[in-house]
Amino acid sequence: MNTNIQRKIDLLAANKNAISKKFSMEGNMMSIVSAFIFTGAGKEADVEKLKECRKILKQHTGLLSSFRSTTELAVISRMALSEDPEKYFLDVKAAYDKISRGKFADNSFMIIAATCIVEQGRASEMDAIISKFNEIYKRMGKEHPFLTSSEDMSLAMLLALTDKSVDQIIDDMETCYKYLKKESKMGAGSNAYQALSGVLAIADGNMESRCDKATEIYKTFIAHKQKYGRDYEFESLGALVDVNVDTETLVTEIIEVADALKKHKGFGSWSIDQKMRLMFAGFLVSQEYSNVETSVTGTMLSSTIAAVIVEEIVIMMCIIAATTAAATANATN
Repeated sequence: MNTNIQRKIDLLAANKNAISKKFSMEGNMMSIVSAFIFTGAGKEADVEKLKECRKILKQHTGLLSSFRSTTELAVISRMALSEDPEKYFLDVKAAYDKISRGKFADNSFMIIAATCIVEQGRASEMDAIISKFNEIYKRMGKEHPFLTSSEDMSLAMLLALTDKSVDQIIDDMETCYKYLKKESKMGAGSNAYQALSGVLAIADGNMESRCDKATEIYKTFIAHKQKYGRDYEFESLGALVDVNVDTETLVTEIIEVADALKKHKGFGSWSIDQKMRLMFAGFLVSQEYSNVETSVTGTMLSSTIAAVIVEEIVIMMCIIAATTAAATANATN
């Protein structure tokens, strides 16, 4: 295994352990998200800084604020990595306020979308970016009214951060969506194909070729008797397409990293399943090898894409878990 990747595994595990000890109420998955954010930045988790950032967040929000719910640990993690945590949060909140205007949706995904803008250092451009985001999200809903929902907001924001026109973005997404459904034979659902199409459309290039590469990666996992997730994890395949290594080597290394992760507390079979481990392993490997130049002017989106997808998936899982728990409680009453 690549020495740098082994360091990333050790760092992720150490960060997860440190964060879980001090933020035990946040749950295992959100602790992993936080650890992943620090690891992506190549930093050890600063627990005391996290506590300071939580105080700053609370100073600027009310008790019922969406910022104090599921996404809080992720937000304060990004604050802790910034040069000016208070300014970072105020920029995110300003973007969130503009994104949420006139919308009725789960606020967690709007917060992720807001952090995308600030993470890319483009807070000064937020009005134009949010206007483009709104148009993309509207067009996504028009193309697929039964598939597009609030969970697509963070993806729509990543697309808005590119230099592609809205027409080009929608055309690229539709090319991918139709081609994947017709040609890939990966057996995923329509929601999963739409999400993967969005990730593939972030970068330039021939969309059908990008779809073919995603399909090749998926089928290589199957050849190795590893079932890559076809539900929420499925879109993460798109972040592996531009990794600069041949598919066999890529998949072999991801499986090796997943096996190594399994040995660490919080990443074992009692905590997460193999499909989720493969996703985390894939991101660790892609961060090491990926050198994708996206159509974002002067900006590398690869780390942001990984963090956003991880956070988005975990938020969806948390929402489903809460809904299921509520339904079970109601059924027993």
